[in-house]
Amino acid sequence: MHPATRGKLKRQGLLKGRDLKNEKGQIYYTIYLVSENQEFLKKYPRRDRKTRETIVDDKGKQVVS
Repeated sequence: MHPATRGKLKRQGLLKGRDLKNEKGQIYYTIYLVSENQEFLKKYPRRDRKTRETIVDDKGKQVVS
């Protein structure tokens, strides 16, 4: 997900994250728990990660990278 989209969804209250802070109080990471974001996951289901782009050479043969 694009960072700008993630920020917008957090501002709208659709996506709930927990900020992890260091000893100075600075946020260094945000985690998103599945249990807290059930409504978001129903509205935006996960995409299939198995779909891959295939690259073909001039002869129509698949190129393995």
